[in-house]
Amino acid sequence: MKDELIDVLDQWGNKTGEVLSKKEVHKRELWHAGAHLWIYNSKGEVLLQHRSPRKVIFPNTWDISVAGHVDSGEISPQTLVREAKEELELTIDPKRLRFIGTTIFDAKLPIGWIHRVFDWTYILQMEIDLALLKFQKTEVDDIRWHLVAEFERDINDPEVYKQYSSRPIYVYQMAITEMKNMLSKTEV
Repeated sequence: MKDELIDVLDQWGNKTGEVLSKKEVHKRELWHAGAHLWIYNSKGEVLLQHRSPRKVIFPNTWDISVAGHVDSGEISPQTLVREAKEELELTIDPKRLRFIGTTIFDAKLPIGWIHRVFDWTYILQMEIDLALLKFQKTEVDDIRWHLVAEFERDINDPEVYKQYSSRPIYVYQMAITEMKNMLSKTEV
């Protein structure tokens, strides 16, 4: 498989004009763009994916519903459509994505290098029968619906939080807040 080409960003999230392979961007610890999608349903559950132990970044942890690097020339909704299809065999409508903010990750990973990424984050309410999804084993080794309230308790419990990707806690809190807000608007 050919390494993806991605745009290099500056420390403010602007494109520099340089395009490199994902491998090279990571090797040189350069800023780049990612896209996150939190999928939730009308029952107040969030879709979590368990990352494959083969993944370099955050292996063997529970994580965001869909995530990926923004390829050069792509915009984040296009990335999420592509990644949802690749990771879960899931078709999503980009017009239904609700942008909730940009998060910044600039930290040393357990593998030794610094990961520097601006993640454009979205939420989407969608009813999904998990039995119908076919996930890409090199990316995902399990998926589950998890009550948003329980997810919130999990990330606030230091011991349970170890089961999740070690993203800054505000990444999770931002998504939880937005999902809870949207769910409260649909309650009768």
